[in-house]
Amino acid sequence: MEEKMSVDIGKRDCVIGFHEREKKRRNEAQKQQHDVLRRKLSEENKKDLIANAESLTSEEVKDDKGQLYYVYEIDGVGTHSLILVTCARNKLYAHFVNAPTPDWNRDKDMLKHVHESFKTVGSY
Repeated sequence: MEEKMSVDIGKRDCVIGFHEREKKRRNEAQKQQHDVLRRKLSEENKKDLIANAESLTSEEVKDDKGQLYYVYEIDGVGTHSLILVTCARNKLYAHFVNAPTPDWNRDKDMLKHVHESFKTVGSY
């Protein structure tokens, strides 16, 4: 009986350790995504867009298959941007929809549709 208890405790510790490692892996992946987004924004000269933004919103969204997407909307001076970032199959994907304010005001529904249509396919 005593031997069985030590085995059960070992399994529990193993499961707890797995969950802690998985949580740490997700946090590291999230930090990596944000770092890559920052680099991508700087490559695309978007830092000024963020600095001069009238509003900036961000949210995390999961699709029906559990894929996690980071969604950003930046309403800046003279331009509007929708950004979607995700990781799948050990690769980072960033989707940008940018439009000058007059075009945004005219084509807002179509641009949002383009933004929302981006999805990864297959396993992640």
